[in-house]
Amino acid sequence: MSRFVRGLLPAWVYVCCGAKATALKCKVDADCESGMAPGSICRNDGTCSNPFESGCLYHKLPTWKKKRVCNSEDPPDAVEQGICRKSDFDYMELRIFSENWESVFFEAWILQVILSEMLDVPSTIETGSYEARLNLYHPDSPFEYGPSNNFEVLKNGNILGDCRKARKGPKDYQPCAHFIPEVWDISSFTYMEDQVESQAEPLLSMGILGQEGWFVTKFSVEADPSLGTYLGLMGQNEKLAEMFLRPTTWKDYCEKVSSNGCSIPDGTAQRAPITDEEEDRMFVEGLYTGYFRKTEENDCTIPDKNCTGHIADYPCSWSSFMESQAYHFNIPVSSSGNQMGSRGYSHSQLKEIWRAANATRSNCMAYWWYPEALYHEFSGTDAEFFKITLPPATRECYRAKQRLEFMCTATREERLGTPESACDNQPDLIDKAIARSLHDLTYKNSFGQNVASTSPGYEVLKLFTIDNFHLSDIYNYWEEKPSPREAICQWVVDNMEYVERFIPPSYPRATQAMNEKNNPLLYASIGAGSLATTLVALTATVIWRKRHQRAVVVAQVEFLMLVLSGAGILAVGSILAGAMPSNRSCVAAWWLILFGYTLELIPLIVKMTAIHRVVSAAKRLRRIVLKRSSLLGAVGAVCFMVVLYLAVWTIVDPPRRTEELFLSESRNSQGFVIVETSYYCSSRNMAWPYIATGWIVMLLVWASLIAFQARKVDKDFNESRTLAFMIYSHFVFITLVVVTYGLSGEVNETTLRRMRSLILSVDTMSALCIYFLPILTDDGTSSRLGREISGLHQETNGRANAFERIRGALASGLSLISAVEEVDANDTAESERAEDKQQGPPQPFERIRGTLASGLSLISTVEEVDRSEALESEEVKKQERGPTDSLACEQAAER
Repeated sequence: MSRFVRGLLPAWVYVCCGAKATALKCKVDADCESGMAPGSICRNDGTCSNPFESGCLYHKLPTWKKKRVCNSEDPPDAVEQGICRKSDFDYMELRIFSENWESVFFEAWILQVILSEMLDVPSTIETGSYEARLNLYHPDSPFEYGPSNNFEVLKNGNILGDCRKARKGPKDYQPCAHFIPEVWDISSFTYMEDQVESQAEPLLSMGILGQEGWFVTKFSVEADPSLGTYLGLMGQNEKLAEMFLRPTTWKDYCEKVSSNGCSIPDGTAQRAPITDEEEDRMFVEGLYTGYFRKTEENDCTIPDKNCTGHIADYPCSWSSFMESQAYHFNIPVSSSGNQMGSRGYSHSQLKEIWRAANATRSNCMAYWWYPEALYHEFSGTDAEFFKITLPPATRECYRAKQRLEFMCTATREERLGTPESACDNQPDLIDKAIARSLHDLTYKNSFGQNVASTSPGYEVLKLFTIDNFHLSDIYNYWEEKPSPREAICQWVVDNMEYVERFIPPSYPRATQAMNEKNNPLLYASIGAGSLATTLVALTATVIWRKRHQRAVVVAQVEFLMLVLSGAGILAVGSILAGAMPSNRSCVAAWWLILFGYTLELIPLIVKMTAIHRVVSAAKRLRRIVLKRSSLLGAVGAVCFMVVLYLAVWTIVDPPRRTEELFLSESRNSQGFVIVETSYYCSSRNMAWPYIATGWIVMLLVWASLIAFQARKVDKDFNESRTLAFMIYSHFVFITLVVVTYGLSGEVNETTLRRMRSLILSVDTMSALCIYFLPILTDDGTSSRLGREISGLHQETNGRANAFERIRGALASGLSLISAVEEVDANDTAESERAEDKQQGPPQPFERIRGTLASGLSLISTVEEVDRSEALESEEVKKQERGPTDSLACEQAAER
């Protein structure tokens, strides 16, 4: 009922609750076999190895071929050393708080076997101290006690989520855990209930029934049965002071009792203590048997001195009601330890005091609890823990009990409480606490839940229980086996059927590569991408062969080739997106897709923008010069920005081949549920692909606006309708791509990736049909301009000098206008001229100049078309005449 508050104290109050263990010393392997476990060897440094470093089941069961999974406390090269294996599943590491008594140690170790060896969940143990170590798989096999800080570790677990992020330095060590195996009664601790509600899920039963209280050595009760009840203790100052003497530390014995300072061995001490740790020991097997003696507190002859017998109380960092019960029941006993406030003893000293009492046959009384290792160790002996009967607990008594948050700093009056609070401790069904954040860490992520990759750890912690009978069996194993690790591992092997009850349904699992040979979506995505690539190549070939036709000339062959280049790059990217991914193909696919879309759309946008500028200038009767280098430079600048973004993406957070798991209903030969593995491409931060997709959408919106603005341009130069139709098609397919991102978490990523590949391929083929097919099928007479130029060509066939005469007349008109303007300029004030230019309508000269310039442009266009057709006609005639005629013509030309 009280040990759950051990950690709710300031850091300066904590004391180590047990001696720090070191690796077992040895000279030969036989020393380790007998002192540690079979399979342990004597290492070069003279210490025994941990035979269970690679796993209990791996060491104990010949049929168990898998080593445990690695955890954060293993060396970085643990896999290469053969210590452990990398988990097939990316499960978060779970950390279990060991508190500071043995039953929790054993429960934590059993959980480590279930999690790390049977279910592939990395697990470690949090002792609450930088120095203390307790991991089952630690190479030195430590068995060290740390402070208990309960819900503080859960608080850090909730804040950090993954306890591997916790600070590990000696000065700023940050204890962190997800699970506390034993939580004793907190029903009347308001401040504890608040912490439970904020840091832990509703408590679940651990299955253990425990109780704290007053205990006395059984042989003492056999000698004086009145010691078994509080009625035989009330007011018995002299009796208790005479029977229950004070335990003596090894140092005090040598300094205050031994006549030679322990320089000569006697029946109590074989030597003086050597280290500071030894000085405070109460019992050391083979070296110090312990000693109980009278002190001034036992002397009832001192006037005005209330003599008392001795009772060993908890350390002040644990909650104890012994002092309050002794005071209100008038039982003259007190503790004499060096703990502030309660004058209690450390955990290790409490255990040594009882062993010393057994070794010296001294009467001993202590505040203790069960189930517990020491309690079980002496069960059935004449030194077993005999519980002293106190007045039974009532609801009123429990309500009146003074639960103090800081026992070490509380005053004596605060510790004593009221008379109504004096009663025995009731049996308690021990609970367990799970960090409140662990459920969400297990089942929730940004896009939902993937059942195949869900860790079983949370469910194991909920299912795990152990009763008093099994705990008693574990203590028996501990007594029989040479080491606690050997005891736990053997108990797990002997109780596999019981342990397997805590494995959730559909576990354990084993991975198996998915069979892609019969996946129709794989072949469809690659086939569609290949078809799109082929169509782009064919279209480019035809465009190049027809580059002198009017439709291709008007559409600008350079820009058509840029658009086709973008479409081809996009088609190749769609093939990579649908194929089996690798780290390189993941990066290449995004480069090709994003750059391909940009190269396909930007030339169209630049071209339509230029047409819009020309038309706008003509409406204002202005002349505009469009340089081909400027237009191509704009395309290059935008493409450079895209390349820069892709480069940053590749350097900072490149798309990587990521494993995806699919839960099947099949099992392998070992009975493990098969989880099929597949792969897709993903960056750590999904903002990168979202930005890339957003860029494509922005290009489509931009192109739509340009097409809308150019809708009134003469249809002979205007592609707004075709462009709008193509952009609409792109919008439809890009919308489908965006929808696939929304389906993440609902549909597996491998399927979504190939769906995107298929969408991109169909998008490319649709763009070819919508934009390029009309250009390729244009015979030159479908437009008004084509018909007019064709008619003009027929009328002027053989009369090319007419163009020169017209050009000369128009040029003369322009010269005349310039001369008249120059004369007029001398007669007009400069201010008036400026006002006319800024506010008035265009001068007649300007209108005439614009008309003449338009005439010159028309003549140039007609001449260019005429030359193109003449060349084509000559080529056709050559083909009709054949090689012989061509040769004859060439010879005639030479003559």
